[in-house]
Amino acid sequence: MTLRTLLTGSLAAFVFVTTAVAATKPPTTQRVPASATTVRVAPSQARAPVTPQPRPVAPPSGPLLNPGAVLDVSVYAAGKKELDFTATIAPDSSIMVPLAGQTKVGGRDAMAVSRLLQSVYDKSYFVDPQVLVNVKEYGGRVLVSGEVRQPGIYPVGVGLTALSATVLAGGFTDFASVSRARIVRTTKNGRTEVVKVDLGKILKGEMPDLALRDGDRVDVPRRLF
Repeated sequence: MTLRTLLTGSLAAFVFVTTAVAATKPPTTQRVPASATTVRVAPSQARAPVTPQPRPVAPPSGPLLNPGAVLDVSVYAAGKKELDFTATIAPDSSIMVPLAGQTKVGGRDAMAVSRLLQSVYDKSYFVDPQVLVNVKEYGGRVLVSGEVRQPGIYPVGVGLTALSATVLAGGFTDFASVSRARIVRTTKNGRTEVVKVDLGKILKGEMPDLALRDGDRVDVPRRLF
C-alpha cells in the first residue's frame, strides 16, 4: 500500500465522520427578544371609551298648558272607549285623573300630556291604551295696557301674539305709539324682561309677530306729540 493511497483513505474517513456528526447535532434556535415582538398602536388608532349620549328631548308641538287650562280626555282600549272626562289644571299644575288620582301635567303641551296619561294607564289599568287630549280652554292670562280701547286681562289662547292681544283689547286709540310698544315678562329666575315691539312694522308685515306667554304684559305707550 502506497503512502498516497493511505492518505486518501484517511481523508475520506475524516470527511464521513464529520458529516455524520453534523447531521446528528440539533439545529440552533435563535431567540428573539420580547421587545422585538411588541406591537405599538398609534394614539389615533386606539379606541376611546364610548360615552352614552342622552336622548334628545322632543320640542313642544303646541302651546304649553298652564294652570286654568281645561282638558277633555278620552281613553280607548281594545277598540272601545273606556274613559271620558274633563279636567282643569290646578294651581299646582296637576289634574284629577280617574283611577290614578292627582297627576302633574303642567308645563307640557297636549301631545306630551297624552303620552303621560297613556303611560299612567298602561301600567296597571288597561292594555295598550290610547289617550286623546283636547284642549277646551287654555290656561294663563296676559294683561294689555296703555293706549288700547279696552285694556284688561285676556286668556292666552292658541297662538296669541302681541298684535292679536291688542286686537282683543279693541285695537289702538288715536294716541297710541304703535312703534314703541313693549312686552314685559317675568323669567323663570324671577327677573323682569322687557322686549321692545314695533307693532307698526308687524302690521305692515315687515317683521314677525311675537308669541305671548302666561303672565306677559303688553303695553302700548302714548305718543309724545
